[in-house]
Amino acid sequence: MRILKAISSTGALAALLTIMPVFSQAAVLSPDAQIDQTLSSLRDDAADAVTYSNALVSISGQAGVSWQTHTTRLADLRTAVNDMGIKLAAIEESQGSFDAAQQKEIAQADELVRLMAINTQNSIEFVNHNQLSLWRAEYGRYTQNLADEASKLAHTLGEFAQYTKVRRKDLSIRQSLGVAGE
Repeated sequence: MRILKAISSTGALAALLTIMPVFSQAAVLSPDAQIDQTLSSLRDDAADAVTYSNALVSISGQAGVSWQTHTTRLADLRTAVNDMGIKLAAIEESQGSFDAAQQKEIAQADELVRLMAINTQNSIEFVNHNQLSLWRAEYGRYTQNLADEASKLAHTLGEFAQYTKVRRKDLSIRQSLGVAGE
């Protein structure tokens, strides 16, 4: 009882109770469910990246927009890109078994995230060195590339999710019918 009071008084109990559901959920989820959860979060990040990159395209070349606004948008985009890289790595290292088509989709998504990371960094460096010249075509190309890559990534992840869902349904039906093979 004294231990409970001591933990409660320091707020540690509240923190422990806050994170416990996360651990218990992760322990209960199957590998496929964990992949689905990570993929859903990845798709959310991709949607955010589309929003951030489209915002950059819309403000690039506008004279009245401060370089700080560009920097803020780029920081948001960089966070989304970094999060996607971490989540893609988790999917690649997961215990799920992926067929050739799924592996191709993962590789394509990974390549797009890598390109976005490069273009985001190039855009940040451009803004840092050209704060008064954000109207230049070079910066417009960076932002347009980011928007194009983000859109392709969101599309790729949507296709991956749909294909994975259909594949699992197919495997489930085959198992229920006693049909072998994939």
